[in-house]
Amino acid sequence: MNPLASLPAMCAFQLLALIVGASVWSGTALAGGDAPPLDWSQARAVPIVTGLEGPANFALAPDGSIWYAEVYRGNLSSFDSVTGLRTVRHHVNSVASGDERGLVGFALDPAFEANGVFFLYYTEPTLNASAGLNKLVRIEDGRETVLALIPGAEEHNGGRILITPDGTMFVSTGENQLRWPAQDPKSLLGKVLRMTLTGEPVAGNLEGLVFSKGHRNVYGLAYDPGTKELWATENSGWRRDEVNIIRERGNYGYPECEGLGLNGVSTPCPTDKGYTEPIMTFYENGSAAPTGATFWRGEFYWASLREGSIHHLWQDAGAWKDEIVYKTEGMLLDLHEAPDGASLYFSTWEGISRLDVPSIERDHTPQAAPRLAGVPGLSILVTLAALVLAFVRVRPRA
Repeated sequence: MNPLASLPAMCAFQLLALIVGASVWSGTALAGGDAPPLDWSQARAVPIVTGLEGPANFALAPDGSIWYAEVYRGNLSSFDSVTGLRTVRHHVNSVASGDERGLVGFALDPAFEANGVFFLYYTEPTLNASAGLNKLVRIEDGRETVLALIPGAEEHNGGRILITPDGTMFVSTGENQLRWPAQDPKSLLGKVLRMTLTGEPVAGNLEGLVFSKGHRNVYGLAYDPGTKELWATENSGWRRDEVNIIRERGNYGYPECEGLGLNGVSTPCPTDKGYTEPIMTFYENGSAAPTGATFWRGEFYWASLREGSIHHLWQDAGAWKDEIVYKTEGMLLDLHEAPDGASLYFSTWEGISRLDVPSIERDHTPQAAPRLAGVPGLSILVTLAALVLAFVRVRPRA
C-alpha cells in the first residue's frame, strides 16, 4: 500500500510545494558561495603613523589609538588617530640597543581599557657590552613587575608577546646563538614560554614556563581563533625559515634540524626523535627573515623583513600553499588584523600603515531562471511530485 494514496489532496499539493521549494532554495544556496575573494592587485597602503624609528611591535587599542614600541629608543608611545596626538606612555631608561637587542616585545593586557596594564620585553645592558639581560615585565601605573629574566645577546633574543582571549600569555625567546640551550628544557633560551598574566607557569608545560623547545629565534606569534592553535614564524640560518603550529611540549628540532633537513646540509631530519615538522619552509636556498604574523578573515598572513612582503599561507585539499600578496619598500616588522576585520595594519622601520584590500565583486546579473542544475536528483524529485498528483486523482473516495 502506498502511504501517499491516503493523503488528502491539500497535503499532496503542500508536499509538492515543499519539494519544488527545497530544490529552488538548494540551488540558490549553492549559487551564493563563500565570501568574495580579495583583489590584491588593488591593495592600497595608507600611512597612519610616520617618522618612527623601528616600531618592532604595535597594538590597536580598544579606543582606536595605536600603541607602538620603538626598539632602540626604548619608548612605548600612543597615537590618537582622531587628533594625531603622539604621547610617550612609558620609557625604558636603560635599554641595550643595536643589532637585535632593545625594546623588542610589547602587548596590551586583554583588560587594558579597564586596568591600563601592558607588558614589555626588553634588553637591559650588562657589564658584558656584547650581551645583555632580557626582561619580561608587567607595567601597571608606571610600576614594573618582573615576570621572567632571560639571558641576552647581540642577536637571537626573540621577544614576541601574544595573549590569547582566555588570558594565557605566550612569549618567544631566542637561543642567543648558543644553539644547544634550545634543547635544554631547564633553559629559557630557544623556547616558546607559556604563563599566566602574573608570570605563573601553566599546567601541562614541558618544564616551568617552557611550552615548547627546539627553536632558534621565533619572532612572530599568531592565534587562530577558529582552532585555538598558536602559530609561529621562526628565523633559521641563511635558509629554511619556518612557519610552525606550536604544540604543547613540542620539540621543533633546532639545532640538529632547520626546516626539514639537518642543520647546514640537505640530509633529511631524523624521524625517530619526535621532532615536530614545520608547515612550510622559506627557502631551500635563501632566507625570508619572517617577523610579525596574524590571522585575517580566518586565514594566516605573515611578514618578511628581508623581502618587504606579506605572505598568505593556506591549506588547499590537504596541501599547504603560500604566496606573496603584497610588497612594500621597507623592512616589515609587525602585522595585525584591524579590530573590525576590515583591513590589515603593518609596520616598517619608518612607521605604521593600514592596508586596504578590496573584495572582487561577484556578477549579480539576474538569471532567467533559478540555477537548479547543481541540485542532486532533481529529475527524481520532479517525477515524485508527478506521482503525488496522479495518486490524488485516482484514489478512491471514502
